[in-house]
Amino acid sequence: MTNLTPEMIEKAKAAKSAEELLAASGLVQGGDLFGNDYDEAAQRALQKLPYLRSCKLESKLPNKVVFTVVSGDAVIYTEVAGEYYALSAALRVLERSSEPTAFIASGLVYASMPPMAVSLVGEHVKLSGGRDGSYITELLDALADSDLDGRVSRIFFEEKFDIVISVDARFRVKLGGPEDMTLKLHAAERVIEECGFALEEKGIIDVSDPQRPTSLKKNDVDINSRRD
Repeated sequence: MTNLTPEMIEKAKAAKSAEELLAASGLVQGGDLFGNDYDEAAQRALQKLPYLRSCKLESKLPNKVVFTVVSGDAVIYTEVAGEYYALSAALRVLERSSEPTAFIASGLVYASMPPMAVSLVGEHVKLSGGRDGSYITELLDALADSDLDGRVSRIFFEEKFDIVISVDARFRVKLGGPEDMTLKLHAAERVIEECGFALEEKGIIDVSDPQRPTSLKKNDVDINSRRD
């Protein structure tokens, strides 16, 4: 299996050339405009080019097919049975690699995920047992809109009602359940600003009740673990 480099990832994220799109769609240059299922062709392109978030095809007489595409970005990566997967905020699997070096270099956040039933490149992740994974996408969206964006190095999603994130390589932040996530992230920002810890000090912040956040100085806290 080819290992990814940051340059390869950036190339995959970029808009695809007409030749790549055409090949992925299964359409033939110079072919007949009529008799094609363009919705099906768009789905083939999305399957073969996972970094495309959306793809639409339209025929334009007399002899054109117009591709309208939107590129997607990976925001987290996870590990399943020794393989590493880059996922979008919508939990679409964008890349797979035998080691995480490129994902780390490109700044993706590591996420410990619940057991997954589907983790195929080009497909959306499905959790085992038919469990609802919308709480994961909701937190990722809330993080992207918060001042903690870019400061989180690890997310623990395994337990839906005991979500934990690592912030600033110093704080283990306990978010509790998935409700009021925007409020909880704002509470965490406020506690970090006001807790008075020195720059080298670490701690545990609990915002599971955002109205009553708490902080505890704990310099031996392991932020790569959800609990000691």
